[in-house]
Amino acid sequence: MSLCPPCLSIPPNLFSSDRDKQCTIEHHPSFLALKESGAAGCEFCNLLLHAIQKRAEDPAFKGYIPAWSEAEAVTVRSTKFGEQKVAVGHKDVGAFRGRAVPSEWGEVPEILLSSRDSSLLTLTRKDEPTSIDLGMQDDAEMRVLNYWLQNCHQKHENCVGTDPSGFVPTRLIDVGLPDSPEVRLVLTSRADLKDPRYLALSHCWGLTMPSSATTTSATLSERLQAIPLAGLTRTFADCIDIARRLGIQHVWIDSLCIVQNSKEDWETEAAQMASVYSNAYCTVSASASADGNGGCRVDEYYQPYGPVALEWSKKDENGATTIERIRVYSSFSTPLVNVLITDPLSKRAWTLQERELSPRVLHYSKDTIRWECRSLKASTQFPWEDGLAFNRAFRAFDAGQIAPTKASVQDKAQLERNQQAWFGTVLNYTGRALTKETDRFPAISGIARAVQSVTGDTYHAGLWSSNLINCLLWASAWYDAKGLTSHTRPKSDLAPSWSWAAVSGKISYESWIFGALHPSPSPQLLPTVLEVSTTPAGSDPFGQLQSGFIRLKGRLKPAFTRGEGFANRDRETLYNPDAIQGPNNTKVGEVRFDVPAEAPAGRWQPLFCLCVQQRKESLGDTVGLALALMNTVGGKGKFKRVGLISAVKVEWWRDAMEFDFTIV
Repeated sequence: MSLCPPCLSIPPNLFSSDRDKQCTIEHHPSFLALKESGAAGCEFCNLLLHAIQKRAEDPAFKGYIPAWSEAEAVTVRSTKFGEQKVAVGHKDVGAFRGRAVPSEWGEVPEILLSSRDSSLLTLTRKDEPTSIDLGMQDDAEMRVLNYWLQNCHQKHENCVGTDPSGFVPTRLIDVGLPDSPEVRLVLTSRADLKDPRYLALSHCWGLTMPSSATTTSATLSERLQAIPLAGLTRTFADCIDIARRLGIQHVWIDSLCIVQNSKEDWETEAAQMASVYSNAYCTVSASASADGNGGCRVDEYYQPYGPVALEWSKKDENGATTIERIRVYSSFSTPLVNVLITDPLSKRAWTLQERELSPRVLHYSKDTIRWECRSLKASTQFPWEDGLAFNRAFRAFDAGQIAPTKASVQDKAQLERNQQAWFGTVLNYTGRALTKETDRFPAISGIARAVQSVTGDTYHAGLWSSNLINCLLWASAWYDAKGLTSHTRPKSDLAPSWSWAAVSGKISYESWIFGALHPSPSPQLLPTVLEVSTTPAGSDPFGQLQSGFIRLKGRLKPAFTRGEGFANRDRETLYNPDAIQGPNNTKVGEVRFDVPAEAPAGRWQPLFCLCVQQRKESLGDTVGLALALMNTVGGKGKFKRVGLISAVKVEWWRDAMEFDFTIV
């Protein structure tokens, strides 16, 4: 490898994550000198030039790239974010990343540290597929994948564990044998599965799914005989090829393994989704593909440039010489941490539980292949560990957040961890898109079922019995999402109004909610759950709902709002009833409507306020629900939730009367 003198003088501290060791290095006296060094063959200088070029090409930086001249000096510097910057004239113009190669990595086959000329990723995505082409995965790529899989199964204690029942899906796709490559659907109850391992596919259907890539009641018998490869999407074909190269006999693909026009079969299989993905040998995630045409492939344009290996020799305390190696790639100018969370697959609601429930996932993102299991996050650039490739995109349950709880004060901390993990899941899930709004509960049912199996908690329309009162305190995050039109009511009643699923749009739980897990200064203000009931629409208690209600005993008090055009960001002012009678307009708090279109426009609207939680005593205020009266039956009120109230002082509730009422 060829390096120029300035590159040979770069210290390892440049790549340090220790803030005390990070530094800025004067690299070349001018940009012109950097170009000349690259033309002379310096690999690291060429890497820097590539990083600068990618930044200039990135539309996200159009209009933000500072002007500089070729006469200005080039510097490289560390950052606290885990990547390094190249600057011209002290203006950042590109990024790169370097990570130390672990000493024990010498035991791993050298193919995993291949150079740019024998890149791990040589695949490109073709714009218009003309035929299904199998066998496209590079041999070096397959060796990396095999290393991850074997390392996980043999060494990761946190990742070991399968369903004691020996679960296998109802149907699987047999990928064939070398001498008999025919692909067909198999009924596992009638098949002799010598190897029960299977790959599960997570993918976007898109709008181009051909009927030849689905199974219906009319084609089921045909699929059991053979599945023509020519009729499959590129993504399906790639998944089959990956299975063959990894030596896995079967794959599970939803559109082929579920009878699509059978409501009964769909409901049965949807109820098994948690088991399908949690028992898969590995899930292949077509992260970068918006539909079946993209395949399980990396886009060469976004692929990092490299690697360049930098080495330093040093002597230890015994005088022995050791070699420190750092492997460096240029970063595409779009921030690395945003790649996975902006991939098309991360925008679909169904795929959240497919990722969360899988013990192992191979993400085919546009820039690289990412490996994810409970013990390791890695990429093909840094296969030993690469947490930064998942920054801001970690799974909710990998760190043991969900665990059983006991009815004791000492276990409040675990209850809080359980709730934080679930609330984070709701935020992630509700920010994603669903093609069918009736899938609101089914598309998260696998996660809910898994949480209940671990915690022993009881599930009610997206909320949990162990902390049901505070689970009611969700808020429509429409101000932080897409504005006043981003949240709506589903066309049909899919959920009771007290469930976050009653609103189409992003939902959040505020950080102050966790104060409720500790004793309230005024417990007499808080409501009591008398009864909660949900009736499923079918056989799956975690699936679609027919109806639901919650009966409470708590303090209710009337108030008014008049629709002021959301002058206070995402909230309207809450007034005392006497505000209608005079000019004082006594403000008592704020209300955030679940659906902005339901807020009154310039007219007074009565609301009933329910005190749900008192924030810590030093703040002296409360939060609760805004309810609209529907009717009264036998003296007991029936209400519908319309919003979340906040900033209501404790004193306001002192004369509130306690009622037994129902929210539907």
